[in-house]
Order: sequence, then C-alpha cells, then structure tokens
Amino acid sequence: MGTKKVYTVNSDGKLPQKHSETSMASSDSSSTYHNSHGISWAMAAVFIVGDMMGAGMISLPLSLGRAGLIAGVVLILLASLFSGYTGIQLGENWEMMQIRWPKYRTHCRRPYPEMAYRALGNWARQAVAVCLVVSQFLIACVLLLISAENFTNLLNTFFGLHLDFCIFIVAIALVLWPFSMLQSPMDFWQLAVISALSSTVAAGLIVFGASWDMPVCAPHRQMPALTAKQFTLSYGTIVFAFGGHGAFPTIQHDMAMPGQFNKSVISSYILITLVYLAVSITGLMAYGDSMVDTVIPSIQLTWVAQTINVLITAHILPTIIIVLSPLSQQVEEWIRIPNQFGGRRFLVRTIVLLLVCFTALSVLKLGLFLDLVGATTITLMTMVLPSIFWLFMQASHKKREDGLKAGTILPNTPDVETASLADVWYYTPKLLLAFNLISLTFGLVGGLTSAWSAIEALIFSEQVAPCYVNWFRHGFTAEVAGGSVNCCGVFKNITHYGGIEQCSILSSARELIGRNIEVEEVHIVDTSEVPDVDKLMPLFNQMNITQKIVCLQKFPSNFRLKLDKFPEEILLHYSCWFTIDQLLDCTCVRIELWGSLLSNQDMDVFFRKSKKSGSFSNLCWLQIESKKTDNKSPILGMIPPIERHHSPRMRASLGGDSNILNPVRVAKEDGTIGWLKLDLATSSTLKFLV
Repeated sequence: MGTKKVYTVNSDGKLPQKHSETSMASSDSSSTYHNSHGISWAMAAVFIVGDMMGAGMISLPLSLGRAGLIAGVVLILLASLFSGYTGIQLGENWEMMQIRWPKYRTHCRRPYPEMAYRALGNWARQAVAVCLVVSQFLIACVLLLISAENFTNLLNTFFGLHLDFCIFIVAIALVLWPFSMLQSPMDFWQLAVISALSSTVAAGLIVFGASWDMPVCAPHRQMPALTAKQFTLSYGTIVFAFGGHGAFPTIQHDMAMPGQFNKSVISSYILITLVYLAVSITGLMAYGDSMVDTVIPSIQLTWVAQTINVLITAHILPTIIIVLSPLSQQVEEWIRIPNQFGGRRFLVRTIVLLLVCFTALSVLKLGLFLDLVGATTITLMTMVLPSIFWLFMQASHKKREDGLKAGTILPNTPDVETASLADVWYYTPKLLLAFNLISLTFGLVGGLTSAWSAIEALIFSEQVAPCYVNWFRHGFTAEVAGGSVNCCGVFKNITHYGGIEQCSILSSARELIGRNIEVEEVHIVDTSEVPDVDKLMPLFNQMNITQKIVCLQKFPSNFRLKLDKFPEEILLHYSCWFTIDQLLDCTCVRIELWGSLLSNQDMDVFFRKSKKSGSFSNLCWLQIESKKTDNKSPILGMIPPIERHHSPRMRASLGGDSNILNPVRVAKEDGTIGWLKLDLATSSTLKFLV
C-alpha cells in the first residue's frame, strides 16, 4: 500500500495551489485531507447523539411491547446493526467523494443528493433531493409536535394552566425562527452538546422513574396484544429512533478529519443502543400497554416526569434546527439562493418553517404519524439508500482503477464513471454483497409493511380535527381532562398515591372504550381537581355504561352534549344541557334532572307523549328541578302547582326516597297508571312515578 497523503483545506476552503483537482483526484486515490477549522470525531459523535437520541427514544417502550419483548429487542438490535453499518457506509462514501472529486472539500450545500449523483447519475440526485426534503420536513413536524406536547404538560402540572398544545406549536416555531438562519451545524455546535447531554440524562431519569413505579405498576401490568399489524407499526417507530442519516454527510463534511467519521458512528451507536435497550425494557416492564404514544406521561413521580419533559424538549429544540439545515440548504440550491445570508435566504427559510408549523397544526396523531415517517422516508434514507450508494460507488471506483491500470482511461480524464448492476456483482466481495442484500431486505420489507399498516391505521382510526379548526370551535383551552399522568394498570387507574386525581381521565375512558369493557356505573362527584370534565362527557356515547350515570359536575353555559346511549338510571345535578329532545329519546328506568332549563311547554310535550301506548315503557321514576317552570302555562291541561287537594290524602312510593305525597293520577292509553306532582313552594320540582 502507498503512503496516505494529507491535504489541508484552508479557512477559505481553497486547496493548495500546487496541485490541480484533476491530477489529485486521479493519482492519489488513497489520500485524505485535514480541515483546519473542522470539528473533532468526538464532537461529531456528539452531533450524532444529539441528532438521533430523544424523540424516538421516548416512544420505544410502547413499540417494544407491540413487537413482543424478545422480538422487540431483536428488532432494536437489528435496526442498530444495519443503520450503524449504513452510517459507516455514508462516511466512506463521502470520504471517497472528497478524494475523487476535490470540489467536495469546500462547503457543500447538499452532500446527500451529490452522493446519489456520483453513485447513480443525475436522476438519482434529483430523486434523493426530494426524498431528503420530505424526510427532514416530516421529522421536523414530529419534533415540533412532541416539544409542544411537553410544554403543555409542564404548564398543566405546575401552573394548572390548560392551554391547547397547538398554541405551543406556533410559539416554538417563533422561538426557532432566528436560529433557522444559521448556515451549518458548525455554527451551533454548543446546541448539539446541550442536545446530547439532555437526552442522555433524560434516559437515565426514565429508567429511574420506571424502576420507582415498578413495584406498584408491574403487578397490574398487561402487555400489549401481539398482532402482525402492531409488529409492523413498531418497526416504523424503531427505525425512526435510529433515523439521523440525512444529516450525517453534513456533520462529516464539517469534521477536521472526515476519514475518522467511522469512529464517530461506532462510538455514538454503542451509547445509543445501550440507552435504547435500557429505556425500552424498563418502561415496558413497568407500564405494559398503559402507555400512550410516549413513556413520559406514565411516570408517576411528578418531578421526574417533568424534568424529563424539560430535558427532552432541550434535546428536541436544537435537533429541529439541525434537521432544518439540510432541508433549507436543498431548497436554496433548487432556487439558486447565494451561499450567504441575505434577504432571499431569510425569506426561503421563513417559508420552510411556516410550512413545518402548518403541517404540525394539521396532523395531530403523533403516534401514527411517527410510525408513518419512520416506515417511509426514514427507512429510505437510513436503511436503503446508503447501501445502494456504497455498492455502486465502490464498484465505479474499482472500475476506474482497472481502467487506469489497463490504459483504457487516461490519468487526466475526468472521473465520471458510474457502475452498472453487473459491475456491482463483479467488483463486490460476495460475502459483503450478501450482507448488504440482507440489510436492504430488512429495510425494504420492513418499511413497506410498516408503511401500509400506518396508512391503514391513519385512514380508519378516529379522525382528529386540525388545530386551526378546533380554535374556531372550542377556543384555546386544552382538550384534556384529569391529571397529567397516564396511570398504570389495565384500566389506567393505579397510582402510588391511592386516588385517581393524578390520572388522565380521558386515557382511562378511552382504554375502556378500546377494550369494549362493560361499565356498570360512572360517578363524577368531586371534580375540584379534575378540570375539563366537559371533554370527558362525549365519551359516554362510546362507552358501554349499563346501570347508572351520576354527574354532579357544573358545566359552562355554552356546554352542549347529546347523549345517544342511556343506562338504566341517570342523575344529573347541573342538567341545563339536557334538552327536551334528549328527554323524549331517553330509555332510562330512572331519571333525575337538577338545575334543568325545561319549561312548562317542554314538560307538556313529554307527558302528552308519555300517555301514548308503548311510550317510555321502561320509565318508573322522573324527577325534574327546573328554573323555567312556573304557574302560567298548563301541563296536561293543569296549571302548576299540580297536586291532589281533596281527601283522602295519599302517598305513591317505589321505596326509599322515591315517593310522592298527594300526587295526581295520570292514565296512559294502555291503562298504565302514573302519579304526578309539581311543587312550586320552595323550588320548582316535578315528580312522576309509574
């Protein structure tokens, strides 16, 4: 082997004048170079950790459960192995490009598409440029959603402020706006250090918090059901967690010694894989399938959960900037923006950030959206394209060397050779080719099946209105009810603290709905510490409540709800929202409405219908206390108060407190007898017994 030469790139990005690019590229194929103002391989490893470890990590415990503990661990290890290998391939590709084509030693706006061009031709450059833009764009959307959700949880927990997390999508985008103008990761290496440190500490706290909860939660844990669909969805999340490859060439290009990028990849991947396994296994063993989207809301030590929120957010915000860098540079290259700060760059990067913000406001299904992104663009950029580029670039390099040795290619001839599939087969060692084919199969098959499952789930799952639509409908209050913790256990109602005040009531209700569990009684009694119960009430129509609903909650004046399903009994203390139409549709055996707004005319309509044969066949007791009843309008031809005035005095009773003193007899068409009384003495209270 010949001596490896080192070429130094000056601060202005120029090569030494005594060598031409053509001669250097052709004669010194083993050369490398030194960028005197670049970052070290250790700092590049920090960039990789900061780029990858965070948003995907907090979703891994649930994905591990979807795949099954053993199969999930194997899937994480395979994803680590193959994506680490493709990361090394990217490094070798870029180093080869800088040796063969010295123009890449100066600032390069779009290293990934240029790699595609040198491997496969101009068509690949354009296709990969589009793929890179879509990939980085979607990653930025996911990160923006997660950080907004984290800020919402912080305000909920510490200040009791329930603002819609959509507001924070806009607020965070505004904060990131000036930072998005920076040219390359070298301009914000301090943010990368903060990002890597915060995510590493957050991982340690997740393990600590889950271990703390394990004695209480693990005995009530239920593992997610294992299905082929859930397994394929887990692939998308796991690949997303390892999906930072779009920024790898940019990071390597800014290194002092790009040839040492392999060290950066290997060291960072060892740390990342160990952290991912610790977080996912501990989280799954503690909480099982009680987790929703991420593990953070399941951690019941409030200070731990919210510290993790802060740290993950501190990781995500710089990562968004790092992710936006290659995206913005590619768009600038398309529209020929000068490689310097100016008005046109400012405008383009502002528009890019606005589009990211708008997409995040439009797509609110974080879990499924993350699965889809991981299964599509991330799989291509991480598992598929690096190996294809490497195979073709290695083959074209060896093909050119053979041509130089044979004299069919002159030394000063421009290096424009590309390889064919036959060249790849001929020049690639067969064991190495087999390993690459296995890696490609893992990426292609896993990505296609996971993408199909994610698209199907997005189409057929419950639709969620975009943020801007909800702002017009409901204002800026949060769509949450209860505490900020997804409590553990089968029904998400197990806590360290005995009560369920900390628990997210909506999560518990949706769990009951998802499992189609029959619920005998629902009591909402003391809700002083459970805000926004009005968001919970619509879920009653989806729940299978069979015997009783008791609600003592006071609702805002603009609250509206139509119950479509009725148990045997309902007791509503603030029932101003319960209209005459709902009363006419009600199939309950017992109805008690307090604080009602039903008028004399409404009650007259009800009782005239009740007299018809077959109407309200289940009803045994009706009691209504209303602010709108008076002594001016008749009910069944009688002016209130309505009661029996002549002897003998009598009492109709169903037992207990279900009795009426001196009621009026009301006969139905089928001969059934009912007893009615409307008292105006203290409060306008109507009682009707059948």
